[in-house]
Amino acid sequence: MTCSSGRYLFNKTCVDKCPWNKEYVNDGICVSECPLPKLYQIKICVNNCSESFALDGRKCMTKCPSGHFKHRQKCVKTCPESTLEENQNCVKNCSSGFFQVDNQCVSTCPHDYYVKESSKTCVKMCDGVKFSKNNNVFCLNECPEKTVEVNSTCVSYCPKRQPFLHGKSCFSRCPDLFRFVEKKLGLDNSLTYICVEKCTKYSASISNLCVDACSLGEVLYEEICQEHCPYSDPYKVHLPANSLEDELSISMFLNFTSPINAFVVCAKECPSNFVMDNGECYVNCPSAKRNMIFNSSCLQHCPEMYPLIIIEDNKNVCMNHCVALRFQQTCIDQCPSSHSAIHEGECIRCTELGMYEQNHKCVNECDFVRFENSCYNKCPQNATYIYNKTCVKACPSNASTIDEQYREGYNHLVCTDKCSSDKFISGNNCVTSCPASKRLPFNGTCMACHEVGKYDDGSNCVDECPDLHHAFRCISNYCPNDLAIFNKTCVADCPVTAPIKIGIGWSSQSPYKCIESCEKGRFLYKNRCVYSCENPHQFIFNNSCVEKCPQDAQLISKHRNYDDVKLYCVSQCKETEFLFNFTCVEKCPDGYYSNRQRCMQGCPTNNPYKYDKRCVQSCQSLRVGMNCYDHCPHRTYQYNKTCVQNCPLIKPFKYNDKCVDVCPFFLIKKTCFEHCPSGLMGYNRKCLLQCPDKAKYRYKWRCFKQCPNNTIFISMTSTCSDSCPHGKLKYQQNCYDQCPMQAPYNFKGECVESCDGYLYGLDCYKQCPPRLFVYKEKCIPKCPEKASFVLSRNCVIFCPFVHDAHHTCMNKCPENTYPDGKRCKNGCPPSLPFTDSIYESKCIEKCRNYELATESNRCISSSDCSSFIYYSWCFQKCPSNIYLLRSGDKKYCKSLIPVYIMIGILSFFVITAISFGVRVFYHCNKLRRGVIKNRIQPGDNGDPTEEVNLLQMEETCS
Repeated sequence: MTCSSGRYLFNKTCVDKCPWNKEYVNDGICVSECPLPKLYQIKICVNNCSESFALDGRKCMTKCPSGHFKHRQKCVKTCPESTLEENQNCVKNCSSGFFQVDNQCVSTCPHDYYVKESSKTCVKMCDGVKFSKNNNVFCLNECPEKTVEVNSTCVSYCPKRQPFLHGKSCFSRCPDLFRFVEKKLGLDNSLTYICVEKCTKYSASISNLCVDACSLGEVLYEEICQEHCPYSDPYKVHLPANSLEDELSISMFLNFTSPINAFVVCAKECPSNFVMDNGECYVNCPSAKRNMIFNSSCLQHCPEMYPLIIIEDNKNVCMNHCVALRFQQTCIDQCPSSHSAIHEGECIRCTELGMYEQNHKCVNECDFVRFENSCYNKCPQNATYIYNKTCVKACPSNASTIDEQYREGYNHLVCTDKCSSDKFISGNNCVTSCPASKRLPFNGTCMACHEVGKYDDGSNCVDECPDLHHAFRCISNYCPNDLAIFNKTCVADCPVTAPIKIGIGWSSQSPYKCIESCEKGRFLYKNRCVYSCENPHQFIFNNSCVEKCPQDAQLISKHRNYDDVKLYCVSQCKETEFLFNFTCVEKCPDGYYSNRQRCMQGCPTNNPYKYDKRCVQSCQSLRVGMNCYDHCPHRTYQYNKTCVQNCPLIKPFKYNDKCVDVCPFFLIKKTCFEHCPSGLMGYNRKCLLQCPDKAKYRYKWRCFKQCPNNTIFISMTSTCSDSCPHGKLKYQQNCYDQCPMQAPYNFKGECVESCDGYLYGLDCYKQCPPRLFVYKEKCIPKCPEKASFVLSRNCVIFCPFVHDAHHTCMNKCPENTYPDGKRCKNGCPPSLPFTDSIYESKCIEKCRNYELATESNRCISSSDCSSFIYYSWCFQKCPSNIYLLRSGDKKYCKSLIPVYIMIGILSFFVITAISFGVRVFYHCNKLRRGVIKNRIQPGDNGDPTEEVNLLQMEETCS
């Protein structure tokens, strides 16, 4: 027996991990110790240690013990003379980052030693420059980059006594040809002074130090910072900080409106866009007390002739007039919100003139309404009502009725004492049509149907509802708010004649009705029909839930349906049940035995024996004391018809829980085994620790002189096996890496000449593996286009019945689909277009009477429709040519087509009547004028019929 990869054999069982008493693995078998000459490597018996391990005794170690070194996969106390010691390893040369000192490789040389980089050795003397790095001092020919030589030592920056750097050396002063000094700040904030031939920007006149800007009090002239400007360029021009590459921050004790100018240069005159203050040029006035500009000079106040201020480029310029608007003494383009009205070019408040503001102008009277000295087209939210053209928070008592009027795109609430003749009073409002709650106009007032003793059917007041009514409203199908139906009326409590309230449908929104008694399968509880009693400790008696069983039915019978348990009161148990503590049970509890439909702790004398928790008169097979058995209990053995713990001398051997006189197999301590226990080998009816030399071949835990027929000898383990090791293929009692040409196909690990099944490459299968399909006696991952349908994992040209969207053939379409030709489409067929509300997978012809259909053809309860009801449909919005009608919390779509038809019929009769009246009036006038008399004279072409008609009309007009 062989286990799969990663599993090991222990006591004829494949396990993931060997137990502690046999923790080592030898040839896939759990053993207590590795046999000689094998070695231990992480609880596995091996012939040789792996490459990353070293041998210490018989153990393969990942690391040698302390004081030992790894040399050629062995642990030694000292390394050979030709090798060096490095991290408990013997090496020929030191690794990268290590240096040789004596016969050792170290990462840090000893004190007073130097690292000679070329030979990777630690030396006592250094004949070059010294450079410290990573706890070592290196001896180099020259200093590396970004370092300088000071006293034969490489340092990162110059010392204080020699602070100036030139080339790769430090000096106490710069050479004459490189007399200017440039400061450089390192990443570690260290400061280095570099000698340069010329400064990048500017230089100080005293120290030759290169600077980005002059110091405070200095001026720049010809790229040199100095104290005064020369007579040729007398003006000091303060350049702003944003004109420099690096912004400077300089503070002074004076009160400046902006940061002090970072740069002062000498010029012959002030630039055109600068201003002058105290003889110096600035971009803007520097002092907050002198920030008025007149003639490019900074003043404390504007002159009297130029009192107005205009702001240009953040400068206060003095002017004598404003181009646009004036607010106080400042010229602006737009008035502020506090003074939004314009009067003679000045921004003011209209209240200062005793007027109202309208469209940023001051008027004596508003066009529409006013509120708090301003005119509005619509009242604000804190004063929404209009009274005498004024916005008020509430209508006064003498005009408490509210009339909603439309004007200029807004609805306005106007306070009035009465409504106009074309409107009706509804509460405190004037309305053009009465609302659904009070739909009946009566003497100019809207009234509810129940106020005149009628019912509201949603559109009219009627004497009687066609279906149900509740609170004087007609409703359809079922009652709201858990009310029940009784005599076409919705009632909160059922009457005495029909006291039981029961739901009609299955959902939580199902309607209720009042009935006399519960139907089969339901039980009466508190005048309601329920499927189970609400209290699990209640009992069912006469189809009612009771707290206690009556005297004539005191026994309890449990009926279980999955998790639903019901307790019935019965007078006697069923024939298949047993009585235990006044309860009918299907089987007696532990410690009790059934006898004549009762559970007893002991059996009576007429049935004294116990068998399968029952009391019986005699044992049919085996007996131990007063107990009957079909098989002997654990650690007992069958002898004749009894069970004994020890077999007698006449049959002394134990085999298959029976006492036998002869052992046909292997004997260990009077116990007969068909196979020797795990770890022992069978030979000549004995179990041995290992096979003898004359029968050294092992096969199925038995010893043979040679391997049985059709088995394979595995020399590494000296075993005979039915199959080759994992990854090998069997052919004529030999194992190969791949099958030979004469038997090229692999069938269950054996090489065969031909495949009596299906091929997948050179692998032969009786059935194709999962996710593969059969096509022309081969297994393929996907069916070809010419046979794209799948029938029982076979690629076929067409399906005999129907198929789904993935070309899988089937006998009939599954639920929620229907056949369209031979393809199953999702949804319901046209003949059964609606989805059932109770069984969602069921398609039906039409919804139930109390249900509506949604736009997706799904049936729902009427109460679940929160949108619009149109006949038997629930729409998200009403169709065209429809008007909306509200009834309670329901919204109904009503068609306008009947209204249009009636308007057309009435229009036809009105036009006909008007035409007839005009004709009669026309002919009567002609008769009165005497024209008719001339026309009734018979002429050449006179019509006698027309003459009669005119005479009749003459009589009519008279």
